[in-house]
Amino acid sequence: MIHRRTLNALLHIGLLLSTLFFAACSQPGADRIYHGGTIYTLNPDQPTVEAVAVRRGMVVYAGDETGLEPWRGPNTGEFDLQGGAMFPGFIDVHVRLEDLGRSLVEPDLTVASSKQEVFEVVMEQMVELRQQVGREENVWVKGSGWDQTTWKSKEFPSFTDLPAGPLPVFLMRVDNQTAWVNQSALTICGIDKNTPDPEGGRIVRDKWGNPTGIFLNRAVDLITAHIPELNDQQRKHLLNRALSHCAEMGLTGVHNFGADSVVIRLLDEMERAGELPIRVYSVIDCECEEMVDRYLGMGRQGSERDYHRIWAVRMFVDGPMGSRSAALMEPYADDPDNTGLLSRDPENMAKLVGKATEANFQVCAYTVGDRGAKAALDAYATVLNDGNPNRFRLEHAQLLREEDFGRLAEMDVIPTFMPIQLTTDYRWLVDRLGKERAGRAYAWRRMIEANDNFALGSEAPVESVNPMWGIYAAVTRMDIDGNPDGGWHPSEKLSLDEAIAGFTSRAAYAEFNEVWKGTIEKGKLADFTVYERDPYQLPPKEWLTLPVRYTIVAGDPLLPAPE
Repeated sequence: MIHRRTLNALLHIGLLLSTLFFAACSQPGADRIYHGGTIYTLNPDQPTVEAVAVRRGMVVYAGDETGLEPWRGPNTGEFDLQGGAMFPGFIDVHVRLEDLGRSLVEPDLTVASSKQEVFEVVMEQMVELRQQVGREENVWVKGSGWDQTTWKSKEFPSFTDLPAGPLPVFLMRVDNQTAWVNQSALTICGIDKNTPDPEGGRIVRDKWGNPTGIFLNRAVDLITAHIPELNDQQRKHLLNRALSHCAEMGLTGVHNFGADSVVIRLLDEMERAGELPIRVYSVIDCECEEMVDRYLGMGRQGSERDYHRIWAVRMFVDGPMGSRSAALMEPYADDPDNTGLLSRDPENMAKLVGKATEANFQVCAYTVGDRGAKAALDAYATVLNDGNPNRFRLEHAQLLREEDFGRLAEMDVIPTFMPIQLTTDYRWLVDRLGKERAGRAYAWRRMIEANDNFALGSEAPVESVNPMWGIYAAVTRMDIDGNPDGGWHPSEKLSLDEAIAGFTSRAAYAEFNEVWKGTIEKGKLADFTVYERDPYQLPPKEWLTLPVRYTIVAGDPLLPAPE
């Protein structure tokens, strides 16, 4: 029989152990602590802090070093920023993940300075493929990134500038809406002078009406319909390459444009398996009406804290200005018989906007020319009466009519633009548009004064997905060589604060996620981008080579691996 004193002692010890156990369980020890650098929160009430503590993927503390002690526990990992700069996780609001992955594995033609250089790259790949596959296999030579505006001859190339065969060749221009093919491809696709232009697209022809091998906008579909589709494993590989590359560049999230049903399914599977390194906001492709109806019928998929969400649909309105397919109110200055192309008619646009509104989906209208922007705003006006609850966007918005700056404000439409694209386009904008219209192009300052709910992106792989390159372009309006001196129309520059907000707090708003992302403060997702040095302490030229120290998602560093 246990003595009463012994029993009391045992009860006392048990009570003490229980108290210690529950105290340990309730101890708010953080999983990670980040300190030792400048932490820019983008929170106007607390612009900078000295330290951040993270628990279960959320920020639990942001403040002075002196307030860290309660958050230090036996299992807390501490990360010294070593004098670097931490920001809310950078988000690129316009990326095409699968195309980006493809650009990382296929021949890169962005460095080609002439048609001859492209010919040589294609010929080399053709020889390699012929050695790897049998003659009976349907194999295409593919590449992307060519840009005739950077060549001595600024005009479109022709199928005669590529090897005629034996393999078909398919090369996407840097804008990803213009294709260049060889004679074998034309033959396989059955395209000749009798082939009509599809709605929303154009086959470039010579003076006798024969196809030259250049296909614009929806005419590209005439070619892609004959190219063998990749299997799921191959497409997942491209997505993985793209996502890893984005993380290496410091991105914690992207808006993925043009996602078809297979890409959406693969991203869903990767999320369930814990394989998505960064967060993805998918914008579904509008080209397949059946798919659009299916996803709109399902409603918004995913919550704000998920790694993959489907809340938006893309609406193609026109094409790029570099290929003269952007829809203009007046003809091109260097092509007076051409006003560009609308990819959809106004009735079709209004129908899609109406369907999206019923499903509470965001519409992201691809608009480059002023006629394209007007058409998109007209379609939005059919449903917007009091505010813009579904946060409709204008992607690119490179050229607006004077009156449409005011409509941006009245309708609260979000302009999302890609600053880095100006660094190549400024060379030919006056040629395309003439001096007066060119002065209204890339008018970022005027747009954000009309509606400061703007956001920034890259349209990778059209341009580099490195957000620091976009920030450099936004702040300087110069290319990487420092041209033009002082910046192109410098009155339209953004400040460094504004450019960083465009990739953080404003980007979060553009995806309905300002409650959980975009700033560093208690209760928000612990997504951060850390640079080795502070861009506020560096000349803009050095931003271009600024190394990423950590890309952090849900509190865990992705890059580099923790030591």
